[in-house]
Amino acid sequence: MIERTKAFFAKRLLRQLIEMATETLYSEQFDLDSLIKRLSRNQKGIPLLRAYVAVQTAARLSEPLNDADVERAMETARRSEGHSESPVFQDILEVHRELAGLYWSERELAILQGKLAHKNDKYSFEGTIYNLQQSNKGPVSKEQRAKYELLCKKTADLNRQIEQAELKAWKRTGRKGVSPLQGRIGGPRTERRDRRKRRRKK
Repeated sequence: MIERTKAFFAKRLLRQLIEMATETLYSEQFDLDSLIKRLSRNQKGIPLLRAYVAVQTAARLSEPLNDADVERAMETARRSEGHSESPVFQDILEVHRELAGLYWSERELAILQGKLAHKNDKYSFEGTIYNLQQSNKGPVSKEQRAKYELLCKKTADLNRQIEQAELKAWKRTGRKGVSPLQGRIGGPRTERRDRRKRRRKK
């Protein structure tokens, strides 16, 4: 009973750590050292190990956190905690530290690429997903991805149709010796108005 209660609270704590790491990551607060200190409460040993595991899990999420993700993280932590009294425990911690840094850097790069895509075209699929992730402070679900991929494709198709229609209109106008810009801004009406102004000045 006691062991079951301890496992329950350990799992709940690890979920909280993963959620904190995920929110920090998708808030674009990329200072990993600061985050690790906060998650481990600046402690060594098992608290530090769990902080590393939480960061690894958060950075590898491709969908919102679920119970299976927490259980996998818990199993990883349990296997390593079993060596906490062993001389090799420091080596195990170092491996977890390197993995946390690697996964964090990869996800940071992906987020920044999404940010650039959003800056270039906020209606693109990548830009839309970036915006959703920033709002959710975490990854989006497969269902959301599928939904917005379809919407963004329809938007892109519509934009292409508009561009093709504008190109056709430009070609038709161009055969008469006038560009679309001249037709809208510097067309015959504008030229007649300019001639009248010049006459009045004389």
